[in-house]
Amino acid sequence: MTLLNNPISVLNGHGYAVRKVKFSPHHRNLMVSCSYDMSVCMWDFMVEDALVGRYDHHTEFAVGVDISVLVDGLMASTGNLMVSESVCMWDFMVEDALVGRYDHHTEFAVGVDISVLVDGLMASTGWDELVYVWQHGTDPRAP
Repeated sequence: MTLLNNPISVLNGHGYAVRKVKFSPHHRNLMVSCSYDMSVCMWDFMVEDALVGRYDHHTEFAVGVDISVLVDGLMASTGNLMVSESVCMWDFMVEDALVGRYDHHTEFAVGVDISVLVDGLMASTGWDELVYVWQHGTDPRAP
């Protein structure tokens, strides 16, 4: 068996430990990462200037991220955002576009998962010992 030890890409852009990474289900070269540097980054890992978008609105660690399988361009991130324990939905096809915000956690929001079967269904977890299930509707960008 041959071991392949060389990475095809090294993504440099976070200023502190990277917490999570997720591949886009719609774009073969796109992925998103979140970091303890309070940022969420979108990457095209097959080009030299790999950083496609950077979302710097977290005021504490960015610790969770997911990308919608059903709606192209939507991602969710968790962390202490804008001085509240928030889960946020972003349109990464438009620079820095916040399309939904969910503020019910009373402590640090740490996890998020977007349903692969039900459009608009999302769950979040937090240090408040709760799991919230959210229905943000179909594409929140629609009028």
